[in-house]
Amino acid sequence: MGSGRVGLGLGRFAAAATMLLALQAPLVAQAQAPAAPQCRGNDLLPEVAAIGEAGARIDEAARAIANGEAMLWRVARPGGPASHLLGTLHLSDERVTRLPPTVSRALEGSRRLVLEVADLSPQALGTALARLREKAMFVDGRSISTMLTPAELAAAGDAVAKVGVPPELLAVARPWLVTMMMALTECERTRVAAGQLPLDLSLASKARDRGMPVAGLETIEDQLSAMAAVPEADQLTMLRATLKLADRVRTWPRPCCAGIWRGRSPRSGLCRWRCGGRPGSIRRHSPRSGASC
Repeated sequence: MGSGRVGLGLGRFAAAATMLLALQAPLVAQAQAPAAPQCRGNDLLPEVAAIGEAGARIDEAARAIANGEAMLWRVARPGGPASHLLGTLHLSDERVTRLPPTVSRALEGSRRLVLEVADLSPQALGTALARLREKAMFVDGRSISTMLTPAELAAAGDAVAKVGVPPELLAVARPWLVTMMMALTECERTRVAAGQLPLDLSLASKARDRGMPVAGLETIEDQLSAMAAVPEADQLTMLRATLKLADRVRTWPRPCCAGIWRGRSPRSGLCRWRCGGRPGSIRRHSPRSGASC
């Protein structure tokens, strides 16, 4: 930011799920005008710890990542303007969208906001899906109903019915599209339908209110094409994995995530990067190398 830019990274399925929400939410909001619920969930870390040795290895590997809990990074070349890279949780929860002062200052001092996808409007999503119809839907007579077990198909039907997808559309949807439909919780969908923006869309709104240009590294079509390019066997594997957790994808992530985001961890906050060595290279400064974060 500063005189530089802000970059936001999103998981492809989370980004695509928001695209779907962008198309659905205005319709739901007009028809039902639901109140925004407070979403909560369960802490899954005790289950990881209960795995035993494998769980301990996962925890040890996570703790060994330098600056692994940092969310905001400063990127600068000596004598040049600074930019900032912000990691986001793709949620509308106020614990996520309420920006820490360091993030607000970085955004206010920036000239441009760069998102993974800049245009998440219903029109852009509708156009992208129309162009990618054959990548999103089976047009060769096949059906996902022949690829899943009866139990899996029923679970998928129950899950996508909650976002208004009829059975006849599910039958011809490719596996990646079904997974995308299941990517967000019912509670989050209700919040977005009530007008609560996920963090990246909230930041885009704040930037545009200030007259700041908002750009995207990719387009909706790029994102959807990337998911459609995944081999069909792998698409089915991901869908089945999602279906196994469908009963859990209903509420919210554990509160600790918000604690990390709010900078309550000793290693959270602003970490500095600077260019050094060969032209264009970047060296990280971390607590482990003597620099402060």
